[in-house]
Amino acid sequence: MSTTVAKLVLERLNGRADCQARKHSSRLQVSVRHFPDGTVGVKCFGGCDTRDVIAAEGLTYTQLFPARNRAERQRHTQIRREVDARENAHETRLTTIYTLLRRADALIRDRGQALQFAEQHGLMTDAAWDGLIRAFRLKQALEDELALLNPRLAEIHEIGREAQG
Repeated sequence: MSTTVAKLVLERLNGRADCQARKHSSRLQVSVRHFPDGTVGVKCFGGCDTRDVIAAEGLTYTQLFPARNRAERQRHTQIRREVDARENAHETRLTTIYTLLRRADALIRDRGQALQFAEQHGLMTDAAWDGLIRAFRLKQALEDELALLNPRLAEIHEIGREAQG
């Protein structure tokens, strides 16, 4: 009674068996070897693809790897996906804040020009000052948020504030 590839794989035995993936002569066999890390090597000397050999035996490719490695790979994949999602969310938030900062700078510039115009023409009102103050507060809040997201940029902004102040 000849040994099958499935029996060698499932019983964790090293050996040779006839290839069932194609019709080979009796000399063309499949070698099954178990490695210390728990993986299984399957080699058809007739040139069949490993996936074809194991599929012909009713096995799956994942059965060539120990369960602990599969679970560990799945855990690493899940962690990698979570990290990528956090990084993408972080990048999106940073981009949004930079965009809002540019708009706040433009708003401050426009409000400042409007204040200069109002002062030159005797049209100063508290509302004009309030608009500029709100724009400065918005910019400060955005810079604070940016500092939380990117500590290195916080240092740069602090140096910039000191230079202006």
